[in-house]
Amino acid sequence: MRLLKVIALRVGRLPKYHSFAQLDTWLVAVIGAASFLEGSFNGSVIGETFPDFWKVARTLPFADWGLEGSAILLILACIGVNCWVFGSIAKRCNDILQERLFA
Repeated sequence: MRLLKVIALRVGRLPKYHSFAQLDTWLVAVIGAASFLEGSFNGSVIGETFPDFWKVARTLPFADWGLEGSAILLILACIGVNCWVFGSIAKRCNDILQERLFA
């Protein structure tokens, strides 16, 4: 329990940034690269699985999907939103880096 309090105090002392533009350049680059990798991976998952799902979904009426079909649709939607969010973060970091390094 004491260890958690020490960790919480140290994390509380870290500087707080309100936007990506306030971060150091190297930190923006790391966050942007990680977001790009995550968004690209999620995009490839959607690109590989959604066409097959759509072929099967178009052959069945919606009432016959059942719990499995609805769950797969929900999971694919969540992966798609995740891809969009991480892609947006990567784009924002890219814009900041271009402004700082090449302007």
